[in-house]
Amino acid sequence: MNISMEPTEDGFLELSDQELCTFVDTNARELLGISGAEFLRRLHAGNPLQDDMGRPVPAWEPVAMIAHLLDD
Repeated sequence: MNISMEPTEDGFLELSDQELCTFVDTNARELLGISGAEFLRRLHAGNPLQDDMGRPVPAWEPVAMIAHLLDD
């Protein structure tokens, strides 16, 4: 993933929409084993990956928090 990790003057990282999509895709693949596109499809459908007990897998929420930045 080619994302510049230089913070701005105020300490924040600024990502383009493409960099954010790449970031979501990388995290979804590494943490959930699915593509970013599949993750976004499931997120918008309200269909998270679930564990054996029917709960969203632990990595779902952190990736969802990042992905919600795409909706703004």
